[in-house]
Amino acid sequence: MIVIDGNAAEYNVNAFSNLEELLVKVMEDKLEDRVVTDVLVDEAQFQEEFPNQAGQVETSSIERVEIKSVPVNEFALGIVAELDKVVALMENSSHHIAGMFRNGQEAEALVLFTELLNVLHDFMGMLAVLRDEYVHEKEELFEKTVEEVSAQFESMGESTGKEDWASLATILDGDFATAVSRWKGVVAVMREKLENVCEE
Repeated sequence: MIVIDGNAAEYNVNAFSNLEELLVKVMEDKLEDRVVTDVLVDEAQFQEEFPNQAGQVETSSIERVEIKSVPVNEFALGIVAELDKVVALMENSSHHIAGMFRNGQEAEALVLFTELLNVLHDFMGMLAVLRDEYVHEKEELFEKTVEEVSAQFESMGESTGKEDWASLATILDGDFATAVSRWKGVVAVMREKLENVCEE
């Protein structure tokens, strides 16, 4: 039996040779403009631990597959809600890491600094995707904030290259934290756009 968002589907689990084949077919036929949030195989949560794992799960021993999904726009709105938390995390982290550099904990601070930059990179990438999808006019605040953060990247890169930890701490605590906090405004604009789309 296959259940999609609480409704029994006309497909039979055993008509497919493996779980991946089943999921691809269901997504193509039934889940256009929706995002799969959960897959339950015989009541147990299924999550791939490695790429294409679903292709190795044979359906012969499976009795029931339940698939839960949400509309793409609703899913995107959920992501935007989480982005607010990421901005707060980055802002707090920049102050914390600055303090570590000032306290002579360079090695530990550098590890956290690298993680902070990775989080910021992923955050900006996610925001760019959402902006391209939902904001169809040029958003001045977004462009300005990207420029501001990019300028801080350059300054921090110079300080890191010189191993000038005091200077890096000053940037993290000051201009970088300020630039990161401006993302709150960008996220607010994005949330408003998405809320309008979801209401349509």
